[in-house]
Amino acid sequence: MLRSTMQFAISHGTTKIFIVIGKLMIVSLCCVSGYLALTTIDYYKTSLYSPVFMTVLFGIVCYPIASAFLSLFEMASNTILMCYSL
Repeated sequence: MLRSTMQFAISHGTTKIFIVIGKLMIVSLCCVSGYLALTTIDYYKTSLYSPVFMTVLFGIVCYPIASAFLSLFEMASNTILMCYSL
């Protein structure tokens, strides 16, 4: 690991960037699809006064799921880098 410190630093930085962008994309797509479902399905359109609370709730529920998935991505990318650096 000490021989390829720069590779680990670069990999760690790019992985963190991908994780942040991935979390933003997953949560935003979940919120957008939930909002579209709430505003287009007739049952929800007539039952809900405002879809904003439910959309925020979709984001809150989706964030831990995205975090768990992307933590696996981080672990896999670090493992692959360790395998190639040996």
